[in-house]
Amino acid sequence: MVAKTLEAQASTGQTGLTVSAYPIGTDTVATQVSAAAATEATNRLGWYTCTADDLAAGDYQVKILSSGGTLVASWMARIAAGAATYQCHESLPHTIPTVTTNTDMRGTDSAALASVATEARLAELDAANLPTDIAAIPTTAMRGTDSAATAIEMAAAKENIDYALTVLVGALSTAGTAGEVYTFTVDGVAYTVTYAGLDSSGNRGTTVLSKV
Repeated sequence: MVAKTLEAQASTGQTGLTVSAYPIGTDTVATQVSAAAATEATNRLGWYTCTADDLAAGDYQVKILSSGGTLVASWMARIAAGAATYQCHESLPHTIPTVTTNTDMRGTDSAALASVATEARLAELDAANLPTDIAAIPTTAMRGTDSAATAIEMAAAKENIDYALTVLVGALSTAGTAGEVYTFTVDGVAYTVTYAGLDSSGNRGTTVLSKV
């Protein structure tokens, strides 16, 4: 028989206690120790000890009854197969699942590899290199506008568009004549397009553009 001892707490000064152990989830007692077999510690008052050699390994609910049959304490205990002193507590100890070593490095799918994060590249982040790199950034205003259209070029392009718009949607009061005249106002500017030498076949000579 394996020597097993239960330790449990109850109010001090108790005698004639009955200690019963029930496997978790059952209402059938697995062992019962009564009367003088449950003794209080000399110095650790309130701690009672009893032998429970016939308890199999498992989890138990341990109840302590007074000599009159009144419940004075109720605890939980986890009993192993080996000989030992097992303390009762309010809850069973938590078992941490076995932790396995991951070899797949989850979450690193897009991480930089050693071939990319080389010593030379990482050195660019050193304090000695950063000021030099920052100082090399151009500070000239409006970088990238070297080939941008100037205001004069933009105005000329708009004017050409407005003349074309005048012919497309402008007023025409001389239709069918040799000198058709189109007029249209855009943004407060009156544009005039005058055709010269227009014949019945649609041929025309010069075109005069004007605005006021």
